[in-house]
Formats: sequence, structure tokens, C-alpha cells
Amino acid sequence: MKRTKVLFWGDYCCSTGFSTVSSNIWKRLIATGKYDLDVVGINYSGDPYDRQKFPGNVYTAMSALNLQPPYNEPYGRQKLLDILGNGGYDVAFFLQDTFVLQTIMEPLIELQQKLDRPFKTVYYFPIDATPKPSWVQEVVSKINYPVAYTQYGFNECVNVDPGLANKLSTIYHGNDF
Repeated sequence: MKRTKVLFWGDYCCSTGFSTVSSNIWKRLIATGKYDLDVVGINYSGDPYDRQKFPGNVYTAMSALNLQPPYNEPYGRQKLLDILGNGGYDVAFFLQDTFVLQTIMEPLIELQQKLDRPFKTVYYFPIDATPKPSWVQEVVSKINYPVAYTQYGFNECVNVDPGLANKLSTIYHGNDF
């Protein structure tokens, strides 16, 4: 059986709420035997980590070896684009705030379209307050499979872009899917 090759971008191997969510998601998905996982770990320092809790091949988002723009920011956005540009991924999965992903949506979509074997995008995201319309229009609406954390987030996104009602899903935190 061919396994799905995934590049995940989000907090990983660190002590943040996003990292806890990521760990819970990936432990379950990897256990199915259907996925191979590479990670660009935001807030990951490169230190040894618990491979049971954080499965996959993990790369730091920010490299101490290259502190020149565009590599000198903590989210590793350029590193994500570089790794995706090498091809070979079936899915790019993101868990991050919309305003962080928004800054690379244009090059991400261009990259997705130019590859001989384009990847699909999955975005699991929080909306905790009324979003800026651009966050929904320029990020959530452009993702292949957007997934909100809450029904509130779903409703707020659909208020901005009613066309998302049939595309957007909701998976609540704490679910054991």
C-alpha cells in the first residue's frame, strides 16, 4: 500500500498549545500506517525529543546556520516553501494562525500549480474572534481542505465567504478521531 507523503508545518516538539494539538493529531494519523511525515517544526530548537510523542522527520523552522533574509524569521516560511518545492509531497498540512500563513499564500499557490505532481493543502486553524476578511479570502478560501477548530470559527469564515459552507469542515479540539 502506498503511503501518503505529508509535509506538516506548525509548532512541534515544543511546549505550546499548538504543539500539543499537533502531537495529538499526528500520533493518531501515523498509527494508521497510511502516512509518512516530514515536519517543519515551528518553535522546535533541534534538541532531542520524544519520538513517540512527536513522530516523523522533524526539521527546525529557523536555522542557526542561516540568519539572512528570508530565513531569519521564526516561522520558517521560506524553508517550508523550499522543502515543498523539492516535490514529492502529496499533502502540505498547516496548523497556524491565518495571518501567519497569509504572508506566503501567493508563492504557495504558485508552487502548488507549477509542480509536475502538485500537493493538496490541509489547514487546521483557529478563529477565536471576528477574523479580518482578508484572512478568510486570502487563506482559508484558497486551501483545498480547510478545517476550523470550532463551529464559531466555521460560522465566522462562512460569514465572510458564504461559498465556504460546502468546503469548510469543523473538527473540535479534544476529539479522538
